[in-house]
Amino acid sequence: MDVSHYEGADIIHDLNLSVPDSFKDQFDFIIDGGTFDHLVDIRTAFENVVKMLKPGGRVFQWNAASNFTGAAYISFGPDLFYDYYVLNQFADCKVYVAEVDNVGQPELWDLFEFQGLDEYGYLKSKRIQMTVVLAEKGISSTYDKIPVQAQYRNAHLWSAYKKGQELLMLSSRKALVVSGIKLKVSRSKEETFIKLLYSKFKEKGLIWIFRKAMSKLILHLRQQRVKNENEIKGFKYLGKI
Repeated sequence: MDVSHYEGADIIHDLNLSVPDSFKDQFDFIIDGGTFDHLVDIRTAFENVVKMLKPGGRVFQWNAASNFTGAAYISFGPDLFYDYYVLNQFADCKVYVAEVDNVGQPELWDLFEFQGLDEYGYLKSKRIQMTVVLAEKGISSTYDKIPVQAQYRNAHLWSAYKKGQELLMLSSRKALVVSGIKLKVSRSKEETFIKLLYSKFKEKGLIWIFRKAMSKLILHLRQQRVKNENEIKGFKYLGKI
């Protein structure tokens, strides 16, 4: 499905507009590979996805989160997807933020699990970020409930939101666990290795390359330490995928 014949789509339809009744409850799996971030009527787009899914059907989405200026209309926070699907009583919903170095990067995405926020939380980065979602429609799922960010909800909305969260807890699908590649080296062996590298580079008159590489390594290790200590409120760093 696409808005035009640009990439040879089978179905031509603008997701800013409601889908025909013939599309309702027709699909087991819907992939949104960067479509929502090119739309304007996001409410209608969400409703279209839910209407088209069969009960038990799943939607997989990844869209711009930041640093897509000029390549997307909208950049999304992960809480929008999470809150919408929770409030509309989806059977399962897991949301992540992925960081990459270029738009076409096929693997080794740094993945952060969104764990919900009851106040402001910030996941800032100079890298390209994407919001990644996998959600499953339940038998009683709705599409017309509009979420409100946590810090602005009234008691009635909080109650409805908590019911949606309780449904998620019944899901048999476990949270994604990703383990990055780790190299464990003792401190003494580490120091010996660094001294050996230093001497080799010095022999060849390339000590400036050694210093530049070491500075990048130290910066990388510091970034990993921050991620591994989960210092970012509302997000848990999982590793690379």
